[in-house]
Amino acid sequence: MPGWVGDGTWAVVGEQSRDDSAYTLPGVPPKISFTSHFASDFLNAFHGLTPWDAMHDPAYFEKQLLPDAHVPPTRRFKNDIPVG
Repeated sequence: MPGWVGDGTWAVVGEQSRDDSAYTLPGVPPKISFTSHFASDFLNAFHGLTPWDAMHDPAYFEKQLLPDAHVPPTRRFKNDIPVG
């Protein structure tokens, strides 16, 4: 299948392991993933659509990168994006 991570079309640039057993919600099966929000935020920041330092911890996205991945040259910071 072309266009998936396994064929190299999409480079793996970050990962986040988690133990969400303490965060189960009433009526929600325990194995439902809520990572799509993180993925969207990370990819938007990676491609410079939103600030790289917008999270509570300004280095948050950098900490999610794999050890051999570099901070993307497309990143922009809060000061780079005009307000208004």
